[in-house]
Amino acid sequence: MAAAIYRDSTGGCLAPEPGPELYGHPDTKRPRAKLPDPEKFTGEDLSLFPQFLGKLQAKLEIDAAAIGTGRDHVWYGFSRLDGKAAARLYPWTSTYKDSATNFTVESFYMQLSIAFEDQAQRDKALNRLNTLRQGSRSFNELLSELDRLLLEAGCQK
Repeated sequence: MAAAIYRDSTGGCLAPEPGPELYGHPDTKRPRAKLPDPEKFTGEDLSLFPQFLGKLQAKLEIDAAAIGTGRDHVWYGFSRLDGKAAARLYPWTSTYKDSATNFTVESFYMQLSIAFEDQAQRDKALNRLNTLRQGSRSFNELLSELDRLLLEAGCQK
């Protein structure tokens, strides 16, 4: 009987801790990963963070069984950081690596967001919405930008 995989409050996927029913038998192998590894995030260009986080969340959800346990997911996520980004998150991983309650994918996502998310993005998007003009571009281009800005501003859920 396989253990269930469940979602955390951020929509990420958490795999259960492996028991004998998952990987306890020597002939039992983890499934193959379906998605490629996301490119490493260095923290040099913060505008790349939302895309990195999205790719990491997709990888951890779709390849949950291939990656392993919830702890394995956190270590996998940390392994996709490099340079300044890894240095910024290392104190958290070092401090909480032995804590079952704090060393979770949800907590890891929160730490990533605190460290790298543009806290002023919502305000920037609202300001851009207030000054948005069609100009010489097509209506479809304007609508596409309007939709993106509304999402960034938190106006559409």
